[in-house]
Amino acid sequence: MNPIEKIKEHQRGIDILLMIVECNRRLSSYEISFRAFGIEWYMERIEITIKIKERLTNYYNTRWK
Repeated sequence: MNPIEKIKEHQRGIDILLMIVECNRRLSSYEISFRAFGIEWYMERIEITIKIKERLTNYYNTRWK
């Protein structure tokens, strides 16, 4: 693997980690504003965000650890 390919691979890993951080940020913001749209909408969004975070974490762990 040449250096450019290694850099691209590391950049992809960094992008995955940034997406995981974004999921954490969204989860914490959902807790603050439950009352705006109703509980059902937020519960659905929280479940989807948790699933996305789990998939990203599993992908990162299998690919880069």
